[in-house]
Amino acid sequence: MLNIRRQVFTKYLSSFAFLLISFCSVQAKEISLGFVLLQTVSVDKSDSSKLSPGIVVRFFNKSTKSEMFAITNDVGFAQVPLRPGTYCYDAYSSTGHQFQMKRPESERCFDVRAGKDVEVGVEFSK
Repeated sequence: MLNIRRQVFTKYLSSFAFLLISFCSVQAKEISLGFVLLQTVSVDKSDSSKLSPGIVVRFFNKSTKSEMFAITNDVGFAQVPLRPGTYCYDAYSSTGHQFQMKRPESERCFDVRAGKDVEVGVEFSK
């Protein structure tokens, strides 16, 4: 019985040592990011507009099928890091209601480049 415990312990210890060595040899990988400087603006029926806080914005990349969400602060702004690529967006309330966008999807797409800022104004009607 003692011999079996010793074998199990030795096997466990060697597995642990392998994992520890593997973990320690993994190098930190740099990622490439660009930044979206976002503002959300609600537009009413008379075409007057105002900054809107607490809006959930979904960014989606059609080529990678990935999506990212952001929420604007108390004055309607957010800074969002994204990997380089072409993204489109739409906007939602905090309860998930999709807002009617003021521009067609083809005009709601933009390119993110590494190390660069891109300003995006999200206009919608509630």
